[in-house]
Amino acid sequence: PTAAEGLPSAENNFSRAALIGPKPNQAKPAQPPMVFETTKKMEFETRLMMNFLGKLHFYNKPIQKADFKAFLAKYLKALDYQHIYFLQSEVDRYVSRFAEPLQFYLYQGNLYPAFEIFLGYKKRALERTAWAIERLQKPFNLESSLLYMADRADLEWPVSPGEQETVWEAKLTYEVLNEVLMLLYQEKTKQEKAAKEKALQEPDSKISLKEGSS
Repeated sequence: PTAAEGLPSAENNFSRAALIGPKPNQAKPAQPPMVFETTKKMEFETRLMMNFLGKLHFYNKPIQKADFKAFLAKYLKALDYQHIYFLQSEVDRYVSRFAEPLQFYLYQGNLYPAFEIFLGYKKRALERTAWAIERLQKPFNLESSLLYMADRADLEWPVSPGEQETVWEAKLTYEVLNEVLMLLYQEKTKQEKAAKEKALQEPDSKISLKEGSS
């Protein structure tokens, strides 16, 4: 996209830092690692669900024949709906690791696969967030030819870290451009409103002349 006229920087480059302020110098205290455990209640509910699915589901389809590969793919898609955090190789690795034994985990009421995948997602999300915060301190070229699909739900996951970084660079540029255009629109609306209010407060020159000649 072409940068809008009047963007507040030279050569149509814009730093997100102008919007979010300077980067804090004080580092946040390290958080303890998150650990998930299957509680007794979780175990009971999971085993009960598997029993119900196997006997009472309206498809009347044995749970052993369920497509756990597709089930895992849906879970991964639910976590990373826009396909921007995981790499395709990570998705394939999770499916290869857990698809076959998943039914045995679930029959035992063990949610380890779900916890393991979620922790992997959280790790990637935190890494990407840290990268984005650092990147936002640098200028953006709003006349870049980068293309970003706002809805990536039907696209493939990136196949390499380089491709993923290109996706994120385009994503941030897209979002910064949107915010800059919104700020410009708000400023324009503010100026137009002020001009209208000023016009209403000024006397009409034609009426003043007419009244003066009578």
